[in-house]
Amino acid sequence: MYTSLAQAIAAYQSHLESQNLKPNTIKNRTQPLRLALEVLGSGDISRVTGSDMDSVFAHYDWAPRTRNLYLSSYRSFFKWCRHSRLVPRDFDPTITYSNRRIPRTQKQRVPVDNFGALLDACSHPRDRATVALGLYTFLRGSELQTLQIQDVDFSESMLRIYRHKTEDEDHLPICTELRDELTRWLNW
Repeated sequence: MYTSLAQAIAAYQSHLESQNLKPNTIKNRTQPLRLALEVLGSGDISRVTGSDMDSVFAHYDWAPRTRNLYLSSYRSFFKWCRHSRLVPRDFDPTITYSNRRIPRTQKQRVPVDNFGALLDACSHPRDRATVALGLYTFLRGSELQTLQIQDVDFSESMLRIYRHKTEDEDHLPICTELRDELTRWLNW
């Protein structure tokens, strides 16, 4: 049975949507497939070869971390193709690929001794409170954006947050430094 690469990608996307995955997750899993489609065209899915995948990787020349992430997406896609019987059981054009080594990089961190200077560099009290929340809670940007004043419980020294990624509510203790910064901002 003939199935084009474009048809297989569309069916795979429908499969991911049926799993109730978040739209960004679906986009992240299908983006590498669309990039491959640009290079390979929409021929028969069962005719994709290791050489074709070589062409995709050579065309884009991704950094090791991106390459490994996309390779994982391709493997998942071809596994789904096998499971859906769009290709033979032993079909895997990525079989000879292995993950690339990712060079270690030094993470940029703000030393605790510099927290005060960073906070003092903020020109607006709102900015200072936002930076303090980031420094003392390590929340994601989306979690910081949805915080409201009623999420701060000074009597219990707790901060109620909503984890968008997991769709869970969580409670974090408020340290003395953060408490002082939030009080400062609220008094302003």
